[in-house]
Amino acid sequence: MIEPFYELFFARYNYWMAVILMLIGLYALIAKQNLVKKLIGLNIFQTAIFLFYISLGEVRGGTAPIYLPEGVDALYVNPLPHVLILT
Repeated sequence: MIEPFYELFFARYNYWMAVILMLIGLYALIAKQNLVKKLIGLNIFQTAIFLFYISLGEVRGGTAPIYLPEGVDALYVNPLPHVLILT
């Protein structure tokens, strides 16, 4: 009974935090009249998108995708989300 709940909410807490931050930023964009507050909301929304993209590329126990000697098997982290954030 508790395992599906744990898998849905606690194992993916970084995705839930990104969604909560997106909603806070979207609320600030829509509800506020002050342009500075709208800009802060846009920044919060953008940070949530960054967090979401970086969370997609996260691999537990993964290493940086660098050249290793022949025959060494390694679990690599996907560098594409990090590159998309930089450009």
